[in-house]
Amino acid sequence: MGHVIQYHKLPKNASKKNFIAYMDEIVQHEDYMEGGRYPASQLTWHDDKVYNTYDDAKQAIDKMDKGFYDDHAVLYYDTDSVAVKPSKALESAKMKLDKLIAARDKYVNESRVSHRSSEFIGCTECGSKISRKWLKSDYCPVCKHDLRPNSTLNRIASFDKRIKTARNEVSKIEYALKLKNIKKAKICWLVKTEYHC
Repeated sequence: MGHVIQYHKLPKNASKKNFIAYMDEIVQHEDYMEGGRYPASQLTWHDDKVYNTYDDAKQAIDKMDKGFYDDHAVLYYDTDSVAVKPSKALESAKMKLDKLIAARDKYVNESRVSHRSSEFIGCTECGSKISRKWLKSDYCPVCKHDLRPNSTLNRIASFDKRIKTARNEVSKIEYALKLKNIKKAKICWLVKTEYHC
């Protein structure tokens, strides 16, 4: 028995009746607890607005969803299926992100506790002294406290913050490129279904 949430992409002119029949077939196969039927009444079709992207449509559904088998279908521009011309700004933003991730990974690897020269590593949290050769990670095997110094942890946190900013920049540029192609994109339905099997 499990709880299943799915998102389906359908053409704008898809038959709602056929989709419900398709869901009935899936639910019957999964031995649905409501007697083997997908209740069409739990699915609301919203055709009053067309969202810019798949992600926008999914966010809209998430806001509409009141929980407990509250399914929704919204229209959106399928910008993901339209080829996007490479942009210098996007390439540059991705390169910056890749460099930050590589620098973080290198720093984390170089600052592992196992790379220290001292034979025993002390835990500032529980006071344990652990032989470096027996350490399998950067965490105290007794209390699970991070054994790396605060300066190292702060630098990793700084990398993480810069990586998050760089990821957001990539996302913003990708979103802007998708919006440029919106006129070429087909309108589709995004349908969220939820059932118990």
